[in-house]
Amino acid sequence: MDKNIAINPLAGACASGSQDEWHHIRLQLSDDFKACRKIFVALGDETRQHIYVTLLESPNLGMRVGAITEQTHLSRPAVSHHLQILKDAGLVAMHREGTRNFYFVNASEEVLGALDALFGRIQFISQRINRQDVSSCCLAHISDLKDTPLPPVHPERK
Repeated sequence: MDKNIAINPLAGACASGSQDEWHHIRLQLSDDFKACRKIFVALGDETRQHIYVTLLESPNLGMRVGAITEQTHLSRPAVSHHLQILKDAGLVAMHREGTRNFYFVNASEEVLGALDALFGRIQFISQRINRQDVSSCCLAHISDLKDTPLPPVHPERK
């Protein structure tokens, strides 16, 4: 395999290894990230984070929508909507007792596996870069850049 100095945009440094190898790793990372997209979307909203924390802090295994509404000061429809998104992402589950529904935090094996794969790949890349895969010529290039001023920040254009 042809060894080239390939820029690794994930680490912001040059690393030894073929461009094809780094491209393959980035494609795998992309797939892992896509598998976690619903999780990130679900937890990316502050209201859902608040609901999730409320469920985590509940002394009972499961809370009804009314109790979540009282704790979060959100409307019942809003709580139900956000619970559905958390449920669709696999972060919350529901159990039924008669006509009563109880919601609780329950990361499924699928969710945990997807997150484990993503963070495992990120850790692999980080370890690979940190264990001397960084080329000395690239280190010199990076040290040359340390004194380069950053471009000015431009206000948003209308």
